[in-house]
Amino acid sequence: MELAATRTLLLDERGNRSEVTVLLGRPQRDEHGDFACPVEITGLGEEHRYTSHGVDGIQALQLALETAGAALDAFDRPGASLTWNGEPDLGFLF
Repeated sequence: MELAATRTLLLDERGNRSEVTVLLGRPQRDEHGDFACPVEITGLGEEHRYTSHGVDGIQALQLALETAGAALDAFDRPGASLTWNGEPDLGFLF
């Protein structure tokens, strides 16, 4: 994956802190003539990989941001919280 952007989040599980990394790949034209933008989230115990598709690179990137936000919003582990720059708003579209 050719990276377009990354974001590092802090996962706090009852005082045990670790990093969660969100990677967005550069939108690339797919075999159908549309664009695909890969999303990878690491640090939540297992890797999460997704691909968002759009009619152009901007739409694929916007949808990748929404996908990352939805995946992080769905993260639910008792006693765990995610923050970005010390805030619970992770800054993703969703």
